[in-house]
Amino acid sequence: MTKPSIVGGIYEVGIGVNDLPRAIGYWERFGYRMVAGATLSADVAATLYGVNSAGRSVRLQHLDSDHGLVRLTQWEQSTGAGLGLEPLRGLGSRWSTQITSNILVLLSHAEAARNAGVPCLFDIPAFSRTGTETIGPDFPLEPIRGYREMRLLQPLWRQVVLERLNVHDPDYGRVDDRALFRTSQITHMGLIVQDDAGEKIRFYDQVLGFHRQPERVMPYERARSVGAHLVYPLPEGEGYRVQPFDDPRNADGRTRSGRLHLVRFPQSSTLPDWRGVARPGLLGYSLYTLRCADTTAMHRHVAAGGAGALTPIALDEFGQRAFSFVAPDGYFWTMIETR
Repeated sequence: MTKPSIVGGIYEVGIGVNDLPRAIGYWERFGYRMVAGATLSADVAATLYGVNSAGRSVRLQHLDSDHGLVRLTQWEQSTGAGLGLEPLRGLGSRWSTQITSNILVLLSHAEAARNAGVPCLFDIPAFSRTGTETIGPDFPLEPIRGYREMRLLQPLWRQVVLERLNVHDPDYGRVDDRALFRTSQITHMGLIVQDDAGEKIRFYDQVLGFHRQPERVMPYERARSVGAHLVYPLPEGEGYRVQPFDDPRNADGRTRSGRLHLVRFPQSSTLPDWRGVARPGLLGYSLYTLRCADTTAMHRHVAAGGAGALTPIALDEFGQRAFSFVAPDGYFWTMIETR
């Protein structure tokens, strides 16, 4: 019998907000639009999310994408400020990544916001080559391949944007150039973990069914060259590893979005632990959702696979069968049954 598995990679990023109309307007600048809204009762919130508060949730979609959606929830009684402007380097840290056709547009707005006193933290976009083209002694005149990357942190939003240079991945992010920031749907989401042996993160492929990709090693010198030390930040000499987990369909060799990237720091690193402020009920990034074909079978499967704090299966605020759990690395997830 085929074991239960997720369907279609990461479905949503769940974000707690304090002004729903304003939050919707923010994501409209990235090409998102509201496709569903629902009242979240206190009973459902307590059952599925462990939150003693009612609220209101909306679902936002980018173009016609079936993944990388955004779920905004305004709680009647939020339990705290969440991650806020904490840097990415910390247990519990979450963020989302999108493709852009012009990274300077977002950089210009970020600089204008900082100059106006708006709280934000960002780095100057840094270029990282992915190709193996030979670079001669003079200024490169032949096409080179790679990504220019920028991190932007705000009290509610934790975002990374990538601009591709001579890279063609038709299934990895569809950019809406009509949107102000000319971005795609969210292509992958990140988590910070500490797990030298990789025991905890095996849950993502062996239990949930993500397709594991080769791990990338980022020694300190390389991390500095792509600007990662500015927002993580990295102590002198500390590197990390990036473990990508893909949409299960990516086993066919095509590159699709819907990925999960685990940034894995050594066990010897001293990292702050924010896992208690990166879960539902708080403001900011607090939840990722996945989909499956059968919540009953998946509930039994993740329980046997080492998940903790499983909730009962119940109808969520959008009327879908769902349950929540905590992965072995301490992160909170919600599983939704596909329709």
